[in-house]
Amino acid sequence: MVALERSGWSLALALAAWAVAIALAVASGVVLLDVVGLLLPGVGVKVSLAAFASRVACLSGAALVGTNVLSYQRHWHDACLVCGSTPGTVRLTRPPRWAWVAVWAAVAGCVVRLLAQLAVGFGSELLEGGAPALMFEVGFLLAGTVLPLALVCRWGRVFPGWLPVLAGRRVARWWVLAPAASLGVGMTAYFGISIVKLAGQTLTGTWDQGFDGYPLWFFWLAVPAYLTWGLGLGVAAFAYQRITRPVCNVCGR
Repeated sequence: MVALERSGWSLALALAAWAVAIALAVASGVVLLDVVGLLLPGVGVKVSLAAFASRVACLSGAALVGTNVLSYQRHWHDACLVCGSTPGTVRLTRPPRWAWVAVWAAVAGCVVRLLAQLAVGFGSELLEGGAPALMFEVGFLLAGTVLPLALVCRWGRVFPGWLPVLAGRRVARWWVLAPAASLGVGMTAYFGISIVKLAGQTLTGTWDQGFDGYPLWFFWLAVPAYLTWGLGLGVAAFAYQRITRPVCNVCGR
């Protein structure tokens, strides 16, 4: 951080800073499960408050380091420090093709995850979990269908005409952007770690079926599906941010 503040432009320094930010984000990956466990205690996710505090600290560090290196890059590339725009920046007015691809990848990830669960059966956990488990499943479906589509469809930016009172009004961008970006980053970090661990255990023959009793093939469907879902959300959220970004008060772009 001191070097970013005091030195001139260095690609090696920027890459090193990004590596630190990514490492801290990876270290905080399990915070996603901690949040689920705290918000929905009935779903059976155990939370250690000390470990949760450590992961939050890592996540905060990742955000701070990332913000600093981003400002460093913008400063030495004559970009606006607030919005990152340059004189040649072109504003997006509609979702590009790559955003649609990312959204359908996210939806496909959700569908594959559901099909994998359908193949092994749902068991009695949903009924035994009560209201918290039901809320989790509803949120699961919304995050895999409605949320990604809201990032590219017009109704994710302007309320549709059939809604009373709100019809035609602009959707507050952070209502869509905050959950999409948070889930995108969180799922990518957590399931990125998970797929590396799964690959290592598969190759070394150390994989343990564990208490849930699911076969290995189930995880080779579910984990990549989750990772694709998270990556798709993150990429589409980036496009949504660019489309809905207001005119910068500093540079006017």
